[in-house]
Amino acid sequence: MTRRRGERRVRMRLQVRLWGMDYSGKLFNVSAHTVDLTPTGARLEGVTCFVERGMIIGVEHGRSRARFRVRWVGRAGTPTDGQIGIRSVEPGKYIWGVAFGRTMGDEPDETHMAADSTPAAPSPVNP
Repeated sequence: MTRRRGERRVRMRLQVRLWGMDYSGKLFNVSAHTVDLTPTGARLEGVTCFVERGMIIGVEHGRSRARFRVRWVGRAGTPTDGQIGIRSVEPGKYIWGVAFGRTMGDEPDETHMAADSTPAAPSPVNP
């Protein structure tokens, strides 16, 4: 079963800086990068700090900053280890500097598929 998303996403690697307080109460300020983007969120990779789902973190790209909620954290020992999914908590604030056009599709993301599932075949078009 594939995970359906409500927004289009584009694969793009951008350097970002994350800051906040980890789940043990220690401040962190680390570098990471994006794997893919949506208008309101991103998947980040190279996250070496201890964050949990639901935490609010700061993210900076270039000179732009915004606050994001951690939506998911990749499990250790899986392909998503070191990755997190984030979504903006500041409506209308856009920090990526990337235009989202109509040509970008919502591709299935194998990292979120069950091991025994495959993407659904396209349905036939009736004339």
